Amino acid sequence: MKIPLFNDRWLSVRTRLAQDGSSLVVISDITAMKQSEQSLKELADHMRGLAVTDGLTGLANRRCFDESLEAECRKASNTRAPLTLLLVDVDRFKAFNDHYGHQAGDQCLVEVGACLRNAARRAGDVVARYGGEEFAVILPNTTSEAALALAEAFRIELELRSIPHIASEFGVVTASVGIATFEPDAGHLPPGSLVKQADTSLYAAKAEGRNRVVARRAA
Repeated sequence: MKIPLFNDRWLSVRTRLAQDGSSLVVISDITAMKQSEQSLKELADHMRGLAVTDGLTGLANRRCFDESLEAECRKASNTRAPLTLLLVDVDRFKAFNDHYGHQAGDQCLVEVGACLRNAARRAGDVVARYGGEEFAVILPNTTSEAALALAEAFRIELELRSIPHIASEFGVVTASVGIATFEPDAGHLPPGSLVKQADTSLYAAKAEGRNRVVARRAA
């Protein structure tokens, strides 16, 4: 039996029966062993976190995004629930990096990630760094209309943060958002199809002038 004490120490209590019927109680201080176990557990938890987390923004990384999207597409196909994907691109980010430097660029990406977290708050939502200056948000059980409102809230919050961007036509950091939604009657949903449709929407948002949201329904 292991017993925790009030001062964070641990004791191990073992009882042994002797041949004459008497009992021998052995009490050992196992504090060092328990501390070592806790350290190993914390290290394992940290390593698991690194496997699914982007080191810069603290968002889900690409690996986590791919696995989550596949699972959510499978679930949406089975339950016929709507599923929406947002692809987000920071407008003229290369020019921002060239002018302000990579350290400022990294901080800019952190700010964008924070805005996305503020917009997508539900437990099932997955906010990920898709790659470079691109982000992605998986929104289970979310219609195109609801996703559009969420994306607009994100876009407006980012613009209102007024991060200077002298190389942008808007004067501040902005983002373009492409939306694709799988509707309940659409049948089977391959993850690649949803990504492709969201990417098409994102391209349209950038082609139409940037700093805007474009939504399409996934075929």
